[in-house]
Amino acid sequence: MLEPLIISIAGIFTVMQAQNTRANIDTAEATRELLNRSSTSPNFDKSKLHTKSEPTLGKPKINFD
Repeated sequence: MLEPLIISIAGIFTVMQAQNTRANIDTAEATRELLNRSSTSPNFDKSKLHTKSEPTLGKPKINFD
């Protein structure tokens, strides 16, 4: 009786992980599309687009101010 319970719980967690992965991919695709649209916009100013380094992570951060 314990094995079917463990398999069911593992299946639920597998489905949860797959849905989370799909949501992350959808978010990345939507973000890429928004950035592509904004960069081709006639009133897009590339001089305002610059990266800042996050002091704790050291990774570039996009700033649209």
